Amino acid sequence: MRSRPIMTALLAAAALAGCFPRPDYTEMPDARVIPLQTTARTVAVADPDRPTPEERAAIAALLAQAGPADGHVRLLPPAGWPRPDPVGLRQLTDRLGLPPGAAVVAGAAPGPDLLVEVITVRAQAPNCADLVTPNPSPSAGSRPSVAFGCATYGNLAAQVADPADLAQPHAFAGPDGATSAAAVTRYLTDKVKPPPVLGVSRLGTSSSGGGGGGNGGSQ
Repeated sequence: MRSRPIMTALLAAAALAGCFPRPDYTEMPDARVIPLQTTARTVAVADPDRPTPEERAAIAALLAQAGPADGHVRLLPPAGWPRPDPVGLRQLTDRLGLPPGAAVVAGAAPGPDLLVEVITVRAQAPNCADLVTPNPSPSAGSRPSVAFGCATYGNLAAQVADPADLAQPHAFAGPDGATSAAAVTRYLTDKVKPPPVLGVSRLGTSSSGGGGGGNGGSQ
């Protein structure tokens, strides 16, 4: 019968598998291994209803240093100052020269002035040496250890749109039904938006033995 040799082979494989050490599998590190550099700078505004040109210029300078994507703005009003509603917050940010929706009211200032705090968060690639997983093999001395996930986290640190989301991610609000329905409607009515026209670069080759191509160019 053919089943007897198969069973014998399976039993032998199971017995041999128990002779080799098995690695202690642990959970992969998460995004918290990516170092975050946080910088906070503030500008004091004496009268939120009438900020001076100097105060607006100082706020604009902090926003320029932070960049359009890395800056987070918090407004810390003085104690007893009424918390603005959405319309009042939009008017306040406009007076301060802030982009619409760029600021949130958080906490209270320790003094009598309104504090405009610009927080910059930047991500750095992790140290791969900290992520090395030891090789449990008997011949580990001749086999390299591997920093699992280091390349992935390095790419994430370089490409993440808002590094602050690595520390405090936003909850997913769900899909927008109106946007999805509009896309289906455009498809059914043959009004699909065409993709953007992208330029094409042609790379030339050089007949000489040099390293660079001298006949190429972007067209």
